[in-house]
Amino acid sequence: MQENEYLRLIEEMCAQVGIDNSAEVARSRHVMVDGTVVGLGLPPEDSEGVPLLFDLGAMPHDGIERKLLQINAGADMQGGECFAMHPQTGSIVYRSNARVTQHDGGADLAESIQQLLERGRGLLQAGMQELAGQEIERV
Repeated sequence: MQENEYLRLIEEMCAQVGIDNSAEVARSRHVMVDGTVVGLGLPPEDSEGVPLLFDLGAMPHDGIERKLLQINAGADMQGGECFAMHPQTGSIVYRSNARVTQHDGGADLAESIQQLLERGRGLLQAGMQELAGQEIERV
């Protein structure tokens, strides 16, 4: 995806969801969606889609890093999705990719971001519930 196509998508997405300053969103590459900061990556020119990072907040829990790795290894993870911890804030970050092309519009990007945010929250919640009763095994 070319940078001008990416900027068009960002501008159209902002107009679709009522964000007045699309230039600031494009410059900072961050947008707030449903109380969650979403990082908007600039896609490589030879690829489709927009890389996304969702800051899902801190989750104090013993062994959280190992639990995130176990969730990442789960069968539900698709197409480069993964969880990690932000090195400065300790927040849990969900990485995914909005499957939009140069032919899609801002509404498609906004819908994809919302769907992926819900998916990331759901995967994290399900993974943490599944792992809550398990003792972390030493490798």
